[in-house]
Amino acid sequence: MNPLSLIKQSAGTLLIELATRPMQPQRRQLLTHAHGNVLDVGIGSGSSLSLYPDTVTHVAGLEPEPTNWLLNRRAKKVADNFSYETTTASAHEIPFEDQAFDTVTFQLTLCTIPDPARALAEARRVLKPDGTLLFLEHLRHTDPKVAATQDKVAPLWQKIAGGCRLNQATTEIIEAAGFKYNWREAVIDKQPPRILSHITWGAATKSG
Repeated sequence: MNPLSLIKQSAGTLLIELATRPMQPQRRQLLTHAHGNVLDVGIGSGSSLSLYPDTVTHVAGLEPEPTNWLLNRRAKKVADNFSYETTTASAHEIPFEDQAFDTVTFQLTLCTIPDPARALAEARRVLKPDGTLLFLEHLRHTDPKVAATQDKVAPLWQKIAGGCRLNQATTEIIEAAGFKYNWREAVIDKQPPRILSHITWGAATKSG
């Protein structure tokens, strides 16, 4: 990666970190349910690494371009807690065997993946029969006026925020991909800006 691209990537990472910082309490709550061998899809800058509990033995961080300096630094800090590896690959083609993971997590990631249904199909494939899918995502707002604003700013936001589609109906996509919810929580308008204020998080298992 050339220096200019690296600067742009770092700037985008810092923007996303700033925008998602208010969601850390939900992320912390979510990751208490992780266990065993974990696949962290779209690990990004590694802000989740310090939140995994003692029940986690290994984390595989999946990223299409894992060159971020923050990720490398954070991965070193958790080296004594669990083993960690970075895997360079697309979520559309996860390079692991079937039923390899106890937990698969998507944290503010499904909105950035070009084909979330395909990524979820891959997650379902690599998840053990009794494994858990954990997700934390923002959604299309329930207020029509805010949703209209999301639609207007979506093209620009997608360019500056790593491809994020902030108006995506992610929970329906998860169900359509063959998952059933064990539990799910949501908040609306608890944090600014309103276009990012519809947040959902929870756990799901394979259906059928």
